[in-house]
Amino acid sequence: MSSPGMTSIIRGSAWLYFGSVISNLAGFFYWMIISAVGGVEVVGLTSTTYSLAGLVTGILSLGGEIGVRRFLGVCIGKRDREGVVNYFWSTVLFRIATFTPVGLVMVILGLLGVSIGSLTADMLFYAGIIVVLNTTLVFDELLISHLNTRPIFIGALIGNAVRLPLGVCLVLVGWGWIGAVIGIITMTPVAFAIKLLPSLKLVGFKLRFKISAVKDVLKAGLASWLPSVMTLLGAQLGVLTLFGVRGALETGLYYVAFAIVSVVVMISQSILGLIMPVLSGLENGRKRTCQRAIKISLVLSTPLAFALFAYPETPLKMLGEEYVEASCMLMLLTLTIPALTISSGVTSLLYAYGAYITILVVGLVGNLTRIVFYAVLSQIAGGAGIALGYTLGSYVALIAAVVASRKIRFNPGFREVLVAITPPLLLALALRTFNINWFIGIPVILVLTYIVYLKTRLLSREDVRELVYAIAPRKTVDKAYELLKPVVDRLLE
Repeated sequence: MSSPGMTSIIRGSAWLYFGSVISNLAGFFYWMIISAVGGVEVVGLTSTTYSLAGLVTGILSLGGEIGVRRFLGVCIGKRDREGVVNYFWSTVLFRIATFTPVGLVMVILGLLGVSIGSLTADMLFYAGIIVVLNTTLVFDELLISHLNTRPIFIGALIGNAVRLPLGVCLVLVGWGWIGAVIGIITMTPVAFAIKLLPSLKLVGFKLRFKISAVKDVLKAGLASWLPSVMTLLGAQLGVLTLFGVRGALETGLYYVAFAIVSVVVMISQSILGLIMPVLSGLENGRKRTCQRAIKISLVLSTPLAFALFAYPETPLKMLGEEYVEASCMLMLLTLTIPALTISSGVTSLLYAYGAYITILVVGLVGNLTRIVFYAVLSQIAGGAGIALGYTLGSYVALIAAVVASRKIRFNPGFREVLVAITPPLLLALALRTFNINWFIGIPVILVLTYIVYLKTRLLSREDVRELVYAIAPRKTVDKAYELLKPVVDRLLE
């Protein structure tokens, strides 16, 4: 199979990213309003419940999302629709059989009034509901593998349109953090209703269950499962640990900082998440395609990351003055973005080569490091300690990924990485040192960085064309180019 082209990948990742942006921006305003009417502690209790559900979901998944994405990509590459149907429905049925019983046990424990440590019965009850609903997330993998990510965007848009008014109204009428959680819970079934029809058009509604397909998915998925569980422990355990050590107030601060930085992280993860099934379906050009995907991901994410590093107080103040205390956490978390981008790209390529044991080792190294740092730094510095532990673990994982890449003779593009990171980092440090207002500083970082990218040929004319064609109609782009031709040619010469 020939490559579907970077334009198709970028377009698919754009819809995926826009869906993430919608969710994160809606979440930003959601927490801002919830915090205003209910207080920071409501945010802390809600985020802890959601993190508990995420942790249980990750443990139960057994790497199924990654495994099914890989084999769907392989089948799509071979134009084997029957294989797509078998792998998809087998995974869906297996997930229902594993998620539903555990989620129902959590719900029953909650109804019986059972508490586990600092986790209350109500937390268990609502987290159990989320676990059951998460059985539907396999449908995202089907759409992603086909690069048909627009329904995911529409689902996020409509789901968040329901979450915001419902959750806020429930908090206003006195439901507290439970009302905020119910608002979040409703997003999943609403989004699933949007994604169901496009998914069924791809695989039909004739259920299949083949144990061989489940074995293939688990074999591929288990290599990522333990690292993924470690990743969840690295992210969700940070929230849960902080809740146990410092309480709901500081947990809310850390969760908001993590949610803000996730908006930028998803730029690169949207592209690199889509590239994995594409690489799995390719017979030639895998390394070249992966290297280019890493470069474009860095070009799109690092300028925004370091703008956020220079001005962390700006988005936090929008939530309220009390959130400015999370500035240090936010600055530390932004530093993980280059490391996460490169590591994700290398991991996607390793999957395409079926290097499962190597993936397992890379994931364990970085995430076990995070957990060790959490245990120590959370006691010393609270939320800032958790953020520092997450960042240090990300760079340990990066080192492991670079070492692993040598085994398949892959060069992530170290010159390109250096050129992508250095200009925005130096500008961010200078602007922060001289206390330049964000209104001036953020445009300076973005504009000057992209001029450097163009002048150093980090961004080629072909890269720019594919990026623009991916997000705008070709005719509109061509007309705009004719009007701006002297300026564009000067920048790209």
